[in-house]
Amino acid sequence: MQEKDFNDKFSVLRTRAEEMLRSASLDQEDFSPLSPDEIQKLAHDLMVHQIELEMQNEELRQAQIKLEELKDKYLDLYDFAPVGYMTLNDRGLVLETNLTTVQLLSMERTSLIKMFFSQFVCKEFGDTFYLYLQQVFESQSKQTCEIKLTRKDGTIFDAQLESIPVQDESGHYIRCRTILSDITERKLAEKEKEKLRAQLLQSQKMETMGTLAAGIAHDFNNMLTVILGYSSFLLADKNEGDPEYKELQKIVKTSQDAADLVQKIRIFGRKAEMILVPLDLNRQVDQVTKLLSHTIPKMIEMDIHLTKDPVIIKADSSQITQMVMNLAVNANEAMPQEGRLSIQTENIVLDNDYCRVHLGVKPGPHVMLTVSDTGRGIDEGLMERIFDPFYSTKTRDYRKGTGLGLSVVQGIVHQHGGHITVESEVGKGTIFRMYFPALKHEIVPEYVETKIPYSAGGTETILLVEDMDLVRELGVIILEKFGYTVLSVSDGQEALDMYEKEQGNISLVILDIIMPRMDGKECLEQLLRINPAVKVIISSGVGQEDLINEVVKLGAKGAVNKPYGMRQILGMVRQVLDGD
Repeated sequence: MQEKDFNDKFSVLRTRAEEMLRSASLDQEDFSPLSPDEIQKLAHDLMVHQIELEMQNEELRQAQIKLEELKDKYLDLYDFAPVGYMTLNDRGLVLETNLTTVQLLSMERTSLIKMFFSQFVCKEFGDTFYLYLQQVFESQSKQTCEIKLTRKDGTIFDAQLESIPVQDESGHYIRCRTILSDITERKLAEKEKEKLRAQLLQSQKMETMGTLAAGIAHDFNNMLTVILGYSSFLLADKNEGDPEYKELQKIVKTSQDAADLVQKIRIFGRKAEMILVPLDLNRQVDQVTKLLSHTIPKMIEMDIHLTKDPVIIKADSSQITQMVMNLAVNANEAMPQEGRLSIQTENIVLDNDYCRVHLGVKPGPHVMLTVSDTGRGIDEGLMERIFDPFYSTKTRDYRKGTGLGLSVVQGIVHQHGGHITVESEVGKGTIFRMYFPALKHEIVPEYVETKIPYSAGGTETILLVEDMDLVRELGVIILEKFGYTVLSVSDGQEALDMYEKEQGNISLVILDIIMPRMDGKECLEQLLRINPAVKVIISSGVGQEDLINEVVKLGAKGAVNKPYGMRQILGMVRQVLDGD
């Protein structure tokens, strides 16, 4: 506007001067020369406007320089933006692009211009891209989609497109501005997050089921105590040739098998007792493979690779044996004709990257035990259920298992502070990898078997505290048969009342740890207040080691686990009574 006003003034002044000169030259007679003042004023005005024009020109020149600088900055921002910018027409033809787009697609800019963008879209996303482009122009609004693109070098990456249509001079939408982003890392992070979420849900589910399983095991153990106790009691009065001897043996054997099943349930629920000691995993695996060599069919090849380095973990040897046996049995059933069973040990170090995508895993040195087979494999749709209890891909047959095999394996691994992974492909086989925290410079003790001593009985008075009627009645029958005098009550409060009355006669208290009204721990505390020297045996069917250990530390002299047989309870009673 300033430049226009100046030009208008200059034009008027120039026109006026030209008219005056023309009049002077055409009509010399009428010529009236300008006065000196007028000439001076005219010259002054011309000089002022010349200076203004020069200043205007300088301003325009400076503005042009700034405009060029801004253009360069804009081009730099456009070309080197962290995302790709493109202009596409309604058919997906590339009209304009920045350098970032060129780099993302591994192309030259001159080659990319006038190419159809669909040439970079992976085949399975072709329809998605065309529908997306159609939606952009039909909706006349911003649209977003995620697809996979192929670079010129053949590599594939996850990409996000964000497009908004723009109008031409006639108001038609025939082009769109598009932002291209590489979202590969975001997709990987989402996948890792989803994996962790799935692990958390699985962990929560297994924890809930484990709690339920432990509760069932507690009640079932009480029932088994009655069955096993009475059958053992009856069998003790029989000779091998007597009628019903074999039948009673079968009852005892079946009860013991049921107790083993309960133990598996408790392992799955992570409630089973463990004796954790430094264990040489190579030595343990070697012992298991010797057992397997007699049970695995000859047509299955066993391939054992144990590292020469020490592989020491803190573990319960019997549970590690069961874990490997369960996996070997699974592998055997997956290879009905022939195949190869491989067992391998290795020292590894788990880093932070690994632990970030495996819930609850801590970085550091670990021992990895790998058990793999070349069997039929596991379908991908079944993988998330293989550790569920009582789930099996095989036809249900009690003679072939309970469906607890892999649940028990997972429970054992978790009880030892480790974790387990599985890979499988149908027709090629399955690989289980178990990771246990490694111990360094530990002395591995030799295994020494200990047995509870057995005695014919005694004449002392015993206070039996048990809330389940059948278990309490069984205890009374067994103890009285072997000479003891038994006082029986059903809860902790009754036990305190009875002990205060008969303290001088009672030599031993057998105390159930889980009872209504007053539990075993509180009852023991009260008994110790009455008599600090009281002898107490804790009876438990729940397998809560922490609680048992806590009660033993309070002053209990021993503990016996349900279901217990006649020999076990009598042996523990005599051991505590004869102790100092």
